[in-house]
Amino acid sequence: MTRFSKRQRNLLLSAAFLSVFAMFAVPFLTGTLTPLVGFVSVFVIYWVCFCIPVAIFFGKGETPVRLDLRAASLWIPAIAAMLPVGVFFGADTMSWVGTDPAMAALAVGVALFNGPLEELAWRRTFRANSGGRISFELIGLFLFTLWHVPLYFAEGISFDQGALGLVGGSMMLGAVWMVITRRSNSVGWPMVSHALVNMAAFIPLFAGNFSA
Repeated sequence: MTRFSKRQRNLLLSAAFLSVFAMFAVPFLTGTLTPLVGFVSVFVIYWVCFCIPVAIFFGKGETPVRLDLRAASLWIPAIAAMLPVGVFFGADTMSWVGTDPAMAALAVGVALFNGPLEELAWRRTFRANSGGRISFELIGLFLFTLWHVPLYFAEGISFDQGALGLVGGSMMLGAVWMVITRRSNSVGWPMVSHALVNMAAFIPLFAGNFSA
């Protein structure tokens, strides 16, 4: 039976509580406020109450933030770049950019905060506290995926690929970012990749749901 340290248990409980809280907060905020204000509020609360505190209290120096460009490691930035390119074309992001410039700008702003903060709060903390065990990082991947489930229940917001795209996509992308973090021992490239993926996904999401 796997035994967790007190620090590991606290990290797991914090991440698990996030999804429980979000399951109530997401439909409440998006239903009580406007869908746009409620949706953005969910992310602000997520950043302030989970991502930043977790990154500070559970982040450790063993997993630094750096961008490695050595020839032997060039496959890492290559894969990190392929992910947002795939999402960009898959979501037809370019066709949405000019639809509502204000919503596109807001989407980019949210993406620039969300991607790096999530990598610091999820990949970096679970890597740093794993004790070298991939099983602990896989639990982190599961909890990261679970956090996306409540987002599907946001009032007045639809996701083009439905629940499978939202939850399954987060799991697959999170798995790739986890592998990159393990192989490079850094969240540098996952932070860049995650921000760009979010941009490519959030522009059609915001323009498609919140344009007047």
